[in-house]
Amino acid sequence: MNDLISNAQINILPSFNNTGVKLKLINALFIGRHCLTNTAGVVGSGLEELCYTCNTGDEFLKRIEELISVPIIKNDIECRTQILQQLYNNEANALKLLEIISSI
Repeated sequence: MNDLISNAQINILPSFNNTGVKLKLINALFIGRHCLTNTAGVVGSGLEELCYTCNTGDEFLKRIEELISVPIIKNDIECRTQILQQLYNNEANALKLLEIISSI
């Protein structure tokens, strides 16, 4: 699965509910190129600025046609990784949980 995600030009990950953070989306952002989702896929996640968002079939089609030939730039990947590491760093988040548990 990781090979498919990392070699895809665009990872298309629409969601049909807006509950919780989508692990497939986080994985695609960490190892993939362009990520395309809808509003329900990113609402409240902090990932809005890292994805292309469309909400209709026509919007998805237009964005796919635009992105299919756009290379992902190394600087874009580095900026994305910095944001992801701030939001979804396992070690940092584990330390936060330990602090919360210790204060109870």
